[in-house]
Amino acid sequence: MLGSALLYALHLLINQRVLYDVPAPTVTFYTLLAMFATVIPSYFIFDAKQTISVTLWWPILAMAAMTFFSRITLFTGVKHLGGLQTAILGLGELIVTVVLAQLWLGERLSNLQWLGAVLLATNLLLVGFDKFTPEKRMNSGLLSWLNPPSIPSTDIPWQSQP
Repeated sequence: MLGSALLYALHLLINQRVLYDVPAPTVTFYTLLAMFATVIPSYFIFDAKQTISVTLWWPILAMAAMTFFSRITLFTGVKHLGGLQTAILGLGELIVTVVLAQLWLGERLSNLQWLGAVLLATNLLLVGFDKFTPEKRMNSGLLSWLNPPSIPSTDIPWQSQP
């Protein structure tokens, strides 16, 4: 779980840097293309015996649509809100999961679990009071390699030479 959290945080940081210059739909397209390029070869390598019938296509299409909407909303949130606020708002998924588990599966929460749910809901409400400050490019640090290359002012091809 710690590895997953670390990779998710790195994912948000990288996307926050990338989305500084690139629109969210473009990043979504390339992300889904990379996911497709990973899943299709995996299917043919590891599970080629399984056949897909016509009745199983609607869950696959529904999952693809949900993946698309989750990615585009994540990238739009990172671009307009920032990585931290988007990560906190992502905790709303837990609240939806708990509510659906109670309504659909008949699950019940203990008092300690209810306390955790109230704390999550409080965090979601506090995001609304946070002031968003636009990201400033840093030329140093772990993610400095994501910055666009700097071109010296004397190296521009159309610049007139004295």
